[in-house]
Amino acid sequence: MQDNYSDLSKEEINQIFLDYINIKSFKEQNNKISYIQFDHQMENGLSLFTNIPECDFDLLEEKIDMITKVLPAINNIFVKPLIHLKEETVVIPVEAVKRIDRNTIQHIYSHSENWENIKNNNVKPLKLQTRIHEDNYGIYENLIFCDTIDEILSFSRRNIRMLKDLILTKQVIELNLLDRVNHLYYFLALGKLHTGYMRFFDNYSDIVQRCYIKLNYLYQEISIRLKRPVYRKNQKRSKYIRLHKTNIFLMHRDYRKIYSLAKQITRNKINEVEITEEKINYLKGSYFYYTEMLCLFSIGHFNFQADPTKKINFDRLDISFEFKKWKVAITTKYLESYKVIQLDICADIGYKIILIPTVSNETNRTKLIDDIRGFISSKIVADEYIICTPYEFEEYHDNEKYISISNVESFRRIQQILLRAMVLSDKKRDECPFCNNKLDKNTELYDDDHYAHTCISCRTTIIDTVCPETNKEYSFTNIFNFHPNILSKENYSKNDMWLYYRKVESQMFFRNITKINIHMDPICPHCNKIHK
Repeated sequence: MQDNYSDLSKEEINQIFLDYINIKSFKEQNNKISYIQFDHQMENGLSLFTNIPECDFDLLEEKIDMITKVLPAINNIFVKPLIHLKEETVVIPVEAVKRIDRNTIQHIYSHSENWENIKNNNVKPLKLQTRIHEDNYGIYENLIFCDTIDEILSFSRRNIRMLKDLILTKQVIELNLLDRVNHLYYFLALGKLHTGYMRFFDNYSDIVQRCYIKLNYLYQEISIRLKRPVYRKNQKRSKYIRLHKTNIFLMHRDYRKIYSLAKQITRNKINEVEITEEKINYLKGSYFYYTEMLCLFSIGHFNFQADPTKKINFDRLDISFEFKKWKVAITTKYLESYKVIQLDICADIGYKIILIPTVSNETNRTKLIDDIRGFISSKIVADEYIICTPYEFEEYHDNEKYISISNVESFRRIQQILLRAMVLSDKKRDECPFCNNKLDKNTELYDDDHYAHTCISCRTTIIDTVCPETNKEYSFTNIFNFHPNILSKENYSKNDMWLYYRKVESQMFFRNITKINIHMDPICPHCNKIHK
């Protein structure tokens, strides 16, 4: 079974390549090191979170403003472009003919094969010759216009992605900084991932917000017009045509502005990069090694400790961690065209998780996920199969996790998976999986339907219950006596829904082992309903 890259643009592949290129280089230079050495490298070269761009934000804003000034001309061309009339002589069935002339009459009398019959010396035609006039949108100036539109969209996508990551990271740190609900090693992990991040963002936060709002407006204004004929009918064209003056560019007001803009913006050559099988394999390998390293980092910053003498071989990962009664073994498995990461968590019972890193991207993500999970599950029996993807979506499918080098919360998603496995592998409920203290029976929540225990220190509460719909047992977690602010979709614009979904996801600071709604109510994993 092979990954599908049919819907993965060359620009996206190139961006992923740039994001993760240093990961594979680190692996090649530091294979077979101890966990202590690996952790030390987080402060000396290895970066599992790269979010500070080498960007001149003043220059970026100037460029956005320059494009925005041309937006009225762009809209005018979308609505009323210059075209050439294309005329063609064809022979078609009578019912489809709209106009005839003397050439039509001459043609029918000299082509008897187009007669249906003759009656009373009158010819009844079957087909007639006519002229068809078709609008030709493929003039040189329109091709340059489409090239310019592609460049603006590419420029917008690249920078919106970067600005979103900056804004989200600021939101994450600001929301969590003073709340005593995070893990003991949370701020230590943040410091290692990105030392000095807040100092950087404080200098640029205002201009980043402005650029994001302006770019979103620009991108939306152009995107809604892409179905117009001038762009739609020129999609199959030679890209990056050489730019030169024409009479239309000199004399037509709107096209003159497009010509000036095309001269000033950088022509993006990313789409000319050939995507070879070698490059795809490099990308797959780099993202896989990143996921491995992030797993090691996440486990090591969740109370677990590794054997200091054990060497880490990223090609054949096989290392164990321990914390109290829990043991975690992380290994690499090879399955035909896939490499997967296997997590074996053991306490009172065993719990196995398969992480499947993939840089595939399809329009039908549900089919992709089902196909991959179906193939992997036929090879390895496990309790969970989780797809890891570097792509930003508003919402994610069940058993699909957003794991990206540009998203600071990626390590917490892995810790959330680990916490779920720790809870489900523990049957005694005597030790807290989140901190170093013990669990006590919670008499406020304990009843015939709920078997509840709470840690006095970190307020982690584990509740074991039964789904009334399916009669199956399940467990969920919450933070005892914690009441978050209720989020409302109405407070977020359509362009900012990604931020709303990220906040909903982290509302319980990744301490929930099942999905939750905006009120922090757990969603049953068996019937996807909320049981009070």
